Amino acid sequence: MLKRITRAVPPLPPPAPSPLDQIAQVLRVPLLPLQIFWQNLVALRPWWPVVIPLLAWNFWRTYQREQADVLAQRTKAQDKPSTAATIIRRLRGLRG
Repeated sequence: MLKRITRAVPPLPPPAPSPLDQIAQVLRVPLLPLQIFWQNLVALRPWWPVVIPLLAWNFWRTYQREQADVLAQRTKAQDKPSTAATIIRRLRGLRG
């Protein structure tokens, strides 16, 4: 009888994670890149006075270039009437 009592009891299995823990773990995976980005952004906080104006200037310069390209393409397209526009004008002229 003593042998039964002194025999080693196997350790209990670890508790199963609750459904809420499982959901939190699943949601953490897609947000990992965002979390890494945020950590890197906070790490660069002393450089913000330099980086933010530089990024704003770069954004504005790129925006102005793209706007100029779009306007140039529109003026080119207006100088050369497309085939469909020419056909529509001819059809309107025939009607009346």
